[in-house]
Amino acid sequence: MRWGKNHLKNAFNNISSPFLQPIKTDVTSCFVVGCGHSGTTLVAEKMGKNPNSFLVNRETDIFAPPAGLQQARAAVREWLFFTKFNDKSLLIEKTPKHIHTVGRIRKILPDSYIIALTRNPLDTVASLYRRFGDLNFSTERWLIDNKAVVKNKNIASDFLPMKYEELTADPADRLQEIFSFIKIPWDPEILKVGPSSFNKGTTMKDIEFSNMRVQQVEAAILPNNGKWSKVFSDDQAKSVFQKTESLALELGYDFKFYESIGFTTERFKSLI
Repeated sequence: MRWGKNHLKNAFNNISSPFLQPIKTDVTSCFVVGCGHSGTTLVAEKMGKNPNSFLVNRETDIFAPPAGLQQARAAVREWLFFTKFNDKSLLIEKTPKHIHTVGRIRKILPDSYIIALTRNPLDTVASLYRRFGDLNFSTERWLIDNKAVVKNKNIASDFLPMKYEELTADPADRLQEIFSFIKIPWDPEILKVGPSSFNKGTTMKDIEFSNMRVQQVEAAILPNNGKWSKVFSDDQAKSVFQKTESLALELGYDFKFYESIGFTTERFKSLI
């Protein structure tokens, strides 16, 4: 019954979608997407510190099908208004799940840029597992979201995938790459530490997580690899590796990388 009601609601909200006209604007728009806990907040936060940027300071999920494209279009027009009102030339929005709605974004803003963050499955799933307490859910989320990254990077020219590990190893170089990609002048001042622009959560659990996330993005950018070993048992790590190995390889995570984060042949030789 609930599925039927949601299906009808989605269909009603999207009745006008085939007739929707894209927005014409001289504002550059950029959407930061990817699996959660892969560095999307970090990238959006740093990009938002550029003097040309207007950053939407919350995850909107506005392009999800239940919202309807007319509602999404209205929200985008509001963001563009405030971008220009504040004399900015770059609009930035970050919702990780928008990795699944790139086509819907382009119906409204066909010239928008997409920055997709990826992170190795062991560390990402470990972080998700700490938050949600469900290993299967956390692993499936990594798989589903990163399959969408692979799909989009193979068909879209205005789509830039970026590894979290490379970003944290050389933040200046990788962030310069992003600004070059979106054709906005680079400003090294964005690397300075300082208060976050993102809103806190609305529930106690969200607030606790948001506070931790804000503290992370306010600090200097440093490598943060190998934390999985403090979260997983050996059996849990093996399970995540086995389920994600093939897709991770498509994203550039080979076994040499795994060894660099402590997943060594000696420790997990049964998998080799």
